[in-house]
Amino acid sequence: MRPASTRRSRCRTVSSRRLPTAPPGRRQRGFTLLEALVALTLIATSGLVLMAWINTNLQSIGRLQQRDAEAHLKLAATQIMQTVNPLVQPEGSLRAGTLEVRWRTTALPPRTTSMGFTGAGQGRFAMQLFEAQVEARDVDLGTELSFVATLLGYRGLPGGVNEPR
Repeated sequence: MRPASTRRSRCRTVSSRRLPTAPPGRRQRGFTLLEALVALTLIATSGLVLMAWINTNLQSIGRLQQRDAEAHLKLAATQIMQTVNPLVQPEGSLRAGTLEVRWRTTALPPRTTSMGFTGAGQGRFAMQLFEAQVEARDVDLGTELSFVATLLGYRGLPGGVNEPR
């Protein structure tokens, strides 16, 4: 068996070796090709993730804008339909600025008369509920919408009783 001192010296010799990095007298400048490829891969991956996130947000914004336009259109059409008396005009169309509204109504039974001022006797109006199929369109925005509304139709009756004098 060899003495312990020789074994240690061998280990020291092996561990003190240096790996060659550059030729003697020259320093390494810049990046290696592998480092550049890794950096480009990281940048490209980050860019793809960022673009996917931006695309998702843009689609969400588009859906929100569409729903907002439909809500404004429905509100405007509902306000126009509040001026329509379906007992007098059961179907028709109106145009207000860039808004076009078309409707067709169906009577819901029964037709009733209003009550007099004191709660007894016949009043001055014949009334009936109607279901209206409404189609609204904004010409400028190109937004179209269909919805169903319930409207009250009324017509004055001659000689209503129990009215205040």
